[in-house]
Amino acid sequence: MSTGSSTQVTRRGVFPRLRDARIRAKLALILVVPLVAVIALATTRLVDVGQRAADAGQVEQLTKLETDVSALTQMLHVERMAAAAYLGNILPDPENPKSAEEAYQSAVRSSDAQIQVYRAQRGEIDNPPGTVQDRLVRIDDHLDTMDATRTAVGDRVNISVSEAVSRYSVVITDLVAYVEAVSQFAGDGDIADQLRAIAAFARAKAGTAEQEAVSFAAQVVKDTSAE
Repeated sequence: MSTGSSTQVTRRGVFPRLRDARIRAKLALILVVPLVAVIALATTRLVDVGQRAADAGQVEQLTKLETDVSALTQMLHVERMAAAAYLGNILPDPENPKSAEEAYQSAVRSSDAQIQVYRAQRGEIDNPPGTVQDRLVRIDDHLDTMDATRTAVGDRVNISVSEAVSRYSVVITDLVAYVEAVSQFAGDGDIADQLRAIAAFARAKAGTAEQEAVSFAAQVVKDTSAE
């Protein structure tokens, strides 16, 4: 009797503990799985927030550069018009035979000063997004070869009014394309909407300037032919 009772008590004492252990293990598993999920989600959220912060910082840098690009676009348009006038021998000051050349050289100096501002800001941007990087590389290539066009215009050698206008137009087109690339990278939100509005305005402004330059070049050619 006592042995049986002892055995029975032992069995009753062991199995409840095993059963409790299993229950505790199940409860622990039930609690751990959501905890792991919460940690994973929190980590993902932190990474996302960090990435958004990084993107926001980069958008800010790219937008600052966009201001320099817009200013350079305007100055190169002025230089383009001055080049067309100089090649067409259109004198801003009829009493000064060198007024067209002086106006062109003045425009070149203004553009060069802005190019230096652009390059300083450009040097602070690391690893821009692919589409923006492509535009920046094209702009840099154009600026590196500007001297060839300027020398040809200044010497009035092997370059026509129409060709000079065309060369400047290629550079200006890529400058405007940079603004559009930045607006696309910005994604959604108020800032992105504002950048897209600026890009649309820059595109419209560049289109008007292009028409002005082409019309002026055509008029110069017409007047030259009439003479």
